[in-house]
Amino acid sequence: MLSRVVEIQVAADDAEQRLDRFLRKLWPNATLGLIQRLVRKGSIRSDGKKLAGSHRLVEGTTLSFDLDRARFDELRGGSTERRSAVGAVRAPRSSPLDVLWSDTDLAFVDKPGGLAVHGGTGIGSDHLAARLQGLGGRTALTFQPAPAHRIDRGTSGVVAVGLSARGLRGLTEAFRERRVDKTYLAWVEGRLADDAGRIDVGLDVADRGSAGRKSAPSDEGRTAVTTWRVLGRGDRATLCEVDIETGRTHQIRAHLGAIGHPLVGDVRYGARSVRLLGLHRIALHAWRLSLVHPTTGEALSIEAPCPPDLGALRPPFSVGR
Repeated sequence: MLSRVVEIQVAADDAEQRLDRFLRKLWPNATLGLIQRLVRKGSIRSDGKKLAGSHRLVEGTTLSFDLDRARFDELRGGSTERRSAVGAVRAPRSSPLDVLWSDTDLAFVDKPGGLAVHGGTGIGSDHLAARLQGLGGRTALTFQPAPAHRIDRGTSGVVAVGLSARGLRGLTEAFRERRVDKTYLAWVEGRLADDAGRIDVGLDVADRGSAGRKSAPSDEGRTAVTTWRVLGRGDRATLCEVDIETGRTHQIRAHLGAIGHPLVGDVRYGARSVRLLGLHRIALHAWRLSLVHPTTGEALSIEAPCPPDLGALRPPFSVGR
C-alpha cells in the first residue's frame, strides 16, 4: 500500500495545470528524469489513484507523495523554515514597490526606471519579478505573482501584475488581444513642428547582438502603430503624450527615432547624448494603462505619477490635457 508520507492540497492558483509542469515548479532541485520516474512508478497519487504526467490538477483535491519529508523538502530547495508563506525562497529587495492599485487578482505597480522587469544576463537577482514574490499573500505552492507584460529596463511607470492565476491569465489575454490602452509620456530631442501625428511603420528586429535586441523600420516588418500629441515644447526637447496601438519591441523608441526625434538619452536610437537635460536614462514613462478588469468587468484606468528624475525636465512643460 502506498505510504502517504507527504500530502498537499491543490490550491486555486495551482489548479488547471498539468501534473508534470506543476512538479517541475514545485521541485526546482529535481531533474526532469527524476520527475518522470516518480510519476511512472505511481509515487504521486490522488484518492489512491496513480496520476499521469498529463493529469490536470483540480482545486481542492489532495496529492499524496510516496516520499519522506526530508527528501520532499530537498527537492523543493530547502527546509520549510527558509520559505515564505507561498512556498518560495524570497529574493532580496533593494526597495519596496509602489503599488498603485490592487485587489485579490490584480495589482498595478510603479516600476522605477533602471529596474528590469525580468531577470537575465547581467541583471542579477534584483528585478521586478523577484520583488513581486509574496505580494498579495497567496497560499499556492507554485504560483507567484508575475508581470503580465514588459516595459524596457530604462522606462519607468505602470506595470500590470497578476496576483492570482486567473488574474494573470486574464491580463495576458487582454494584452495579447490588444484590449489594453497604453499611454506614455515621452521627452524627444528637438522641437516637433506638428502638434500631433501618427506613425504607421512596420518594425523588424535588426540586431540581436551583445547590446540586446534593436528594432528598425521595415516594409516587411510587423505592423506597428504609434500616435503622439505635443504637451509642451522647450528649447531642446518636446514633451509628448504617446499611445501605442501595438506592442512591438522598442516600438516607441524606434518610431520616434525614425522621424528624427529620438527619445532624450536614447543614443541607441539616435539621441545625441545620453545626458541631455541632465537625465541618466531614456526619457520615457509608462503613464497610464486602461482596460476592463478580466475577472470583475470593472473599467480601470491606472496612472503612475511622473518620477522625480523626469519631473525635473517638466519646466516649462506641463503634463495634462
